[in-house]
Amino acid sequence: MGSLRCWGSVPNGTRPTTPTAVPGLSSTVKSVAAGTSHLCTVMVDGTMRCLGKNDQGQPGNDSTVNSNTPVTPIGVANVSHATAHSAGTCAISGLSGELRCWGYMPGNGTARQPVPTVVPGFEEDTASVAQGGGNSHTCAATTSGNVQCWGGNGKNGRFGTGVLEIGTQLSPVDVVSLTNSEQLEAGSGRTCAVTSDNSISCWGYNGGFYTTSGDKAVPTPIDSLQAGATAVTVSDSHACVLMEDHSAKCWGGGIYGQLGNGSKVNSAEPVSVGQ
Repeated sequence: MGSLRCWGSVPNGTRPTTPTAVPGLSSTVKSVAAGTSHLCTVMVDGTMRCLGKNDQGQPGNDSTVNSNTPVTPIGVANVSHATAHSAGTCAISGLSGELRCWGYMPGNGTARQPVPTVVPGFEEDTASVAQGGGNSHTCAATTSGNVQCWGGNGKNGRFGTGVLEIGTQLSPVDVVSLTNSEQLEAGSGRTCAVTSDNSISCWGYNGGFYTTSGDKAVPTPIDSLQAGATAVTVSDSHACVLMEDHSAKCWGGGIYGQLGNGSKVNSAEPVSVGQ
């Protein structure tokens, strides 16, 4: 917890080449969620601050003006976790488990949502939320481990309903055969879950992500990760997991060396990072 430092193309209009403190976020920052051209921070007191582009309501302050300085999204408090996709953000209240989202809302076409809005079915007891790249879809899990997904592109089985293509889903739909999820992460067209038995299951777009052919319309176990997994992160091309022994494994696209195993070869089978 402390100040936020950024480098590269920062949503406040600067482009520092070294980590540089962001004005207005010099203390009490707990975590950060970044989109393509905006970012939001969760503060120690559970409030949030957002800055950056505002063509889709990204700052969440019911404005149409870009903000180079942090502003406070309306109606979010006691936030325990926040996540961002290209042009939108979702946040979970740590007290009630209420889920609110704002900015570009997957499933609403180009409609902007300038104020954080409660997601139907997630008025309480939300445990985890993940948003796919390119504004494609959102998935959330309840404290009981059930998962639902929604969004504007139902291709590739990304909603996990058992059907590969079901079209736009304005309201959350049930992900089948997944009742013990503890953490969700999403990339473009796919989602992965860490379950209560420390295993990994994923669904959606294949693209060399699975050892078997075809996109996956239901949660599909990653065979060599059926024990010992504690956290997962998913990008558009690959995924990585943190194991109980503090080692890491990655799989998927590897042409840029993103699997971390000294190779630039794709691998549908998880490989050890640094080996």
